[in-house]
Amino acid sequence: MSSKLEKFGTLNEFGAIISTMDDYRTIPIFTEYGGTIIRNERIKAMTNISKRRICMTTGKDYPVFGHREALGYVYKELEARKCEVHGQVETIDDRTYTRILFKGLEVQDAKDSKVELGVSFENPMDRKTKFRGYGYTFRQICSNGAGMKTMLPNMEINESHTVDMVSRVPPIIHDFIESSLKNTNYLQTIVSKAMESVVVFDTKEQMLNTMLGQFVTVAERHVKNITNGIDTLAPTRWDLFNASNFYTSHHAVSPDVRADIDLVAESFLNVSRPINVVAARLVAPMPVIR
Repeated sequence: MSSKLEKFGTLNEFGAIISTMDDYRTIPIFTEYGGTIIRNERIKAMTNISKRRICMTTGKDYPVFGHREALGYVYKELEARKCEVHGQVETIDDRTYTRILFKGLEVQDAKDSKVELGVSFENPMDRKTKFRGYGYTFRQICSNGAGMKTMLPNMEINESHTVDMVSRVPPIIHDFIESSLKNTNYLQTIVSKAMESVVVFDTKEQMLNTMLGQFVTVAERHVKNITNGIDTLAPTRWDLFNASNFYTSHHAVSPDVRADIDLVAESFLNVSRPINVVAARLVAPMPVIR
């Protein structure tokens, strides 16, 4: 697995990163049989030209919606609005994960602590996931980054790579960026309510058992590390959210594990969703062997 992380402090720097990203094209597929070269007329190979490798096979009409194209549309929307931004682009093999934060678009979560609002985009060239966009937050005091996929209104893109991708997705990106710039007040309300909502535990073991019940798709070792980062038996929902995101921001976890943790962490902010305290871990009875 190859990975590269590039940070940018201005929109121009973001554009410069986009311009140097890998080039993708669909090329014909040939096979040899009995000394004869045969061209496949039904499928082609999505190829990373820059790295000289085939990512996947595709239909003959499959569009090239590479990282340059996808993030190029994002760049144009930001440029049209004269947005001041900073962030990072992480490339892992043939997937990109882009975090963009809007300068000056922030809310207060403590006397000397602010949370920046932004957007995140994922683009795959291996057909394992879709082109995705969602809200993103960054807590300055502890450098926690967190995806916001459900709590912010009108802030989700989840589009399969299909033949009409190039015409269909740009208007979606336009509306998505527009919505993201209007969500500061909504985010402030979410943060304030989460800071007021307290979950009380009797013991650290009780807290761990409860967290294991929340993170049902996440390995126990990750949940233990998250729980160990909470230094009170009466954390707020905001504390639970930040402990989860501190772990994914400062420890090496795969993109898929991070996505699972982010989704549960975000659910902690929903004060209408109960967090049921689990006194003891449920253990399935051993089968009786006769």
